[in-house]
Amino acid sequence: MNTIYHLVTKKDWEKNKKGNEYKADSLKTQGFIHCCHEDQIEYVVNQLFKDQKDLLLISIDPEKVNAKIKEDPVEDGELHSCPHIYGPVNLDAVVDIKNLNDSNY
Repeated sequence: MNTIYHLVTKKDWEKNKKGNEYKADSLKTQGFIHCCHEDQIEYVVNQLFKDQKDLLLISIDPEKVNAKIKEDPVEDGELHSCPHIYGPVNLDAVVDIKNLNDSNY
């Protein structure tokens, strides 16, 4: 599996990053961490984070993630399916962090 991506505000990234792992709020509320593929980033940003400030794009190497990753169908017909991480993300699986305010998404 190629690199997968997680979108999060800088505030939420810092709040949910403890020790050597990251646990998004959705891990508690939905049982997984939402991710997307590279070709889905622009759509996700425009649909779910349109006017969000301080948005980070977290690049994750799925081969290094200790938790289970599944490609799950989603109700949004444009996306069809997205990768979900069913546990915390160990920080050594994070390969890059970009501030999307500096990007053209």
